[in-house]
Amino acid sequence: MSGGTRARRSSPDDSANAGDGSTASVLLLRALVRGASELGISNEQLAQTMNVPTATFSESVLADPDGRVPADLLLRLWQYLPSHCTDESFGFWLAERLQAPPLSLATWVISSSPTLGQGFERALRYQRLLHDQARSELFVGPEEIRYRHQIGPPPFRAPSPALEFGFLSFLQLARRMTGQPIVPRRMLFRHAAPRDASRHHAWFGPGLSFSAEVDELVLDRNALALPVLGADPTLARIVEAHAEAALARLPSTSDIAARVRAQIHELLPAGPPSVEAVCQRMHLSRRTLQRQLSAAGTTFGAELDQARHQLSLRFLADPRISLQETAFLLGFSEASAFHRAFVRWTGQTPRSFRSRTD
Repeated sequence: MSGGTRARRSSPDDSANAGDGSTASVLLLRALVRGASELGISNEQLAQTMNVPTATFSESVLADPDGRVPADLLLRLWQYLPSHCTDESFGFWLAERLQAPPLSLATWVISSSPTLGQGFERALRYQRLLHDQARSELFVGPEEIRYRHQIGPPPFRAPSPALEFGFLSFLQLARRMTGQPIVPRRMLFRHAAPRDASRHHAWFGPGLSFSAEVDELVLDRNALALPVLGADPTLARIVEAHAEAALARLPSTSDIAARVRAQIHELLPAGPPSVEAVCQRMHLSRRTLQRQLSAAGTTFGAELDQARHQLSLRFLADPRISLQETAFLLGFSEASAFHRAFVRWTGQTPRSFRSRTD
C-alpha cells in the first residue's frame, strides 16, 4: 500500500494516527481539492504545504474512479483546510457545496438496492473501497438504527470536520436515494458545539447533541424499509460484481487481526488473555505480533474489545446464560465491569438488550 508522511497531532481529536500506511479512494481527495479551490488555495500551494508532488492533485489523478491515495494525506488535509475557511464548520460547508457524497462503488451499490436498509448493509461490505481503515457499523434495534463511523482502531477519532462531513453526506445520500425528507431521531457528536449550530439543527433536527460520548446518527427503524428510487435488480448484480472485482484488486490486508481474535475467543473463558498467551499460541514474539497488528491498523487491545463485543451479543441472545455468567465467560472479574463495557460498545445496557431479544 502507498505510504505517507506521519500526520501531525494538531488537535485533541487526533489521538492516534489511523492513516499511516493506509490508502483511501481518490474520490475523497477530489472532494477536499474542490473545497481547497473554493477557498482560493491552488494545487501548487496544496502540494507545497503537504510536501507531495503537484501531480498528486492533477486532473488525471482525480478523474480515476478507482485511484487510491495515502490516507495520511487526507488526514492532513482535514487538519489543514478548516483553518483557511471563515466558516467554523468546514465539514458542513464542504458537504453543502458538494450536495452529495463522493460517487463511489458503494454509492452505486445502495442506489441499485431495493430498500435503503439493504443498500446500507451491502455497502458496508465494500467500505474498504472508500478507505482501508473504515470500520463503520450499523446497529439495528427494534425501534431504531444507529450508524457509527470509525476509521482505524479506537481511540483514534477522525478530525471533527471530517466526521461532520461524513454524517451529513450519509444523510444527504439517504434523502437522495429515497426522495424522503429523513430527519434523524438523534445526531450525537463528541466535539463541542460551534458558536452557531443553526445549520446543524436544520439538517439533523431537534435531536442534535454535542459533547456526547459517541459520534452516532440514529434513525427510525422504518427508514430501513424505504424503497430506493429507480432500484434495478439487474444493475445491482452488475455493480456488486464490479465491487467484488475492485476489492480483489486492492493490496491484500493481513489476516493477523482475525487470527488474533480467534485465539482470544478460545482463551477468554479462562480469563482475560494476555498478549504473551496469544503470542505463545501463534508462535510469534510479542514485538512481531505488535508490529503486524500495527501494520493491519489495529492493536491487541482493540481486538480484545471487538472479540468481547461479538461474543457478548451471542451470549445475551441465549436466555440460558445469565448476565453474571456472560461477564465471566468474557473474562470480566465483575458484572459491573461488563455492564460498563457493553454500554460503551452499544449505547445500551445488557439487561435492556436482553429484554429486546427474549
